[in-house]
Amino acid sequence: MRATPDDLENVDLANKRFSEESRRYAFHYRCESCAHVQPSSSSCSLGYPNHFLVGPVRAIEADGNLSFCKYFELGETVPERP
Repeated sequence: MRATPDDLENVDLANKRFSEESRRYAFHYRCESCAHVQPSSSSCSLGYPNHFLVGPVRAIEADGNLSFCKYFELGETVPERP
């Protein structure tokens, strides 16, 4: 999946907006909330390359691809968000 042409015009602004919305709505979609993450290593038990879903919150990668995981499954515990 690729971002829309409008979002690709200003990826930083789109990511900032997404970060604010994900915080406001307590959107859980990252490894920290996933049942498949191995807490000791932060790696995915299914082998998914999760470097896209750790670090800064973003919706769009530099190459225009969306940051998402097709294997995401909400875990039993969900971390608190500031």
